[in-house]
Amino acid sequence: MRNYKIVILAILLSGCVAPYSYKSISNNDPEIVFGERMGDVGNRGFNVKVNDISARDCKDFTNVGVVSNNNKYFDKTKTIRTPAGKAIAIRSYLTFAGATCQPGVKMFTPKTDGKYSVDIGLTGNICFLSIAEIDRSGKIEEVKEYTVLPECNKF
Repeated sequence: MRNYKIVILAILLSGCVAPYSYKSISNNDPEIVFGERMGDVGNRGFNVKVNDISARDCKDFTNVGVVSNNNKYFDKTKTIRTPAGKAIAIRSYLTFAGATCQPGVKMFTPKTDGKYSVDIGLTGNICFLSIAEIDRSGKIEEVKEYTVLPECNKF
C-alpha cells in the first residue's frame, strides 16, 4: 500500500507536465544522468526546461521522471541528452519517510560533449540538488557555475 501512495504522490508532484523529449542530432550533445550518485535516499523526481530560460519564465518544464533505488515502480536512473550549448534548468523533489522536500531550481549550461550527473541528496533534514560533471577519466566534480531560480521552485 505504501508503494502505491508513493507512486500517486510522484504523479501529483510531477505537475502533470509533458515528458521530456529531444532527438539528439549530434554525438556532441551533452548527456545528463539523473539519480546515479546519491544512493538510497528515497524517490527523486526531476523536471527540466531547456533553451529559453534567460527570461526566467517558469512555465513549460518537462518531466524527466522519478528515480529510486528502493522502489520497483521506478527506474534507478534516467538519462537524457540536451542540445549542445543550451542552458538547462532543473527542478526536483525528494520524497522520503512520508515527507517531501524541494531543493530549488538550478540552471547551468552543459559543455558540448559533456557528461553530467544530477541527483538530490540529504544533509540532516535539508535536501540539496547536486550537479556534477564527469570527465573522460571518470573524475566527478561539482558544477560551480550555475544560477539559482527561486521563482521556479513551485511544481
